[in-house]
Amino acid sequence: MIFSTKKSDDMHIENIRYIISAIFLLFASGQLAGQQDSTKFQTAYTPDFKFEDGVFLNIEQLKQNKPISNGRILTNLNPNDFNFFAQLLDEKTISVYDDFGNIAQIPTGSIWGFASKGILHLNYADAFNRIAVFGQISYFMAEITSEYVSFDPITNMQQISMQTEIKPFLLDYKTDKVYAMNMKNIGDLIEDDKQLSDEFKSLSNRKKKKEAYLFLMRYNEKHPVYLPKK
Repeated sequence: MIFSTKKSDDMHIENIRYIISAIFLLFASGQLAGQQDSTKFQTAYTPDFKFEDGVFLNIEQLKQNKPISNGRILTNLNPNDFNFFAQLLDEKTISVYDDFGNIAQIPTGSIWGFASKGILHLNYADAFNRIAVFGQISYFMAEITSEYVSFDPITNMQQISMQTEIKPFLLDYKTDKVYAMNMKNIGDLIEDDKQLSDEFKSLSNRKKKKEAYLFLMRYNEKHPVYLPKK
């Protein structure tokens, strides 16, 4: 007598398919749970968000909203003084307690920025500049000193003069790079949003210049920064 194995083979294949499907579902649900956990304790940035006061050594500390707190800064200055950070960061180095209670010396020039009364300031062009608009594309003003060379026809010599101007800049939150605020850079920074990018490209240069700030705000609204909840 010959017994057919087709039915048992089919059942075996079906069991394998069930196991694979179950493993896939477990993996997918685990991924989803991980994604939910990563955003569970985060909140979208809004203008009323207050950053923790202290010194940020890098943008990663900013993304966690975990600066070196005022209590870990070794100084004789009064942390409650309005000019505390201006005076503190006027020095070449600051002294802080690390995670092990040791004192570390940090060059002021290497500090990313600081928050005072919840307001963020960025270290750029040898000064700490208040970030007026924070988001995926942040906006701030900085004082820039430039060297200009001119020719004096009377003395028949070149003259070098220094000129200081306040100019607008953009900070890309994703790359931590700073750009001059102009039409080209705005266009490049919003390029990953096809709708806004196409709309911006369709404008005349005159209108681009006029509405550049508006597109920055629209981009930040569509692509919020998520920060840890307090």
